[in-house]
Amino acid sequence: MDLILQIWGGSFYLTNKICFALAEDKNKSRKRQLKIAGWLFFMIMNGSMGTLMIIQNKPILAIQQAVSLCFVVYGFMTAIKVASVKNAQ
Repeated sequence: MDLILQIWGGSFYLTNKICFALAEDKNKSRKRQLKIAGWLFFMIMNGSMGTLMIIQNKPILAIQQAVSLCFVVYGFMTAIKVASVKNAQ
């Protein structure tokens, strides 16, 4: 189970970084979509890494992942809000 969570978390982290990197060269609409997807992948990665830390009996690192997830959710919600405001204009 540990290996699966490590592969899952690593692949979603990599996908997040790819989405953010690709977003820089795209038009505004596609850029917003890629940023929202990047935040979503980062949330999934945080969840899998937090679960891995709990399984490995590392509560401090699990708490750190939970706190990090709060900031990632904030970034995701901000990206959604910016996208909806831009679409309304």
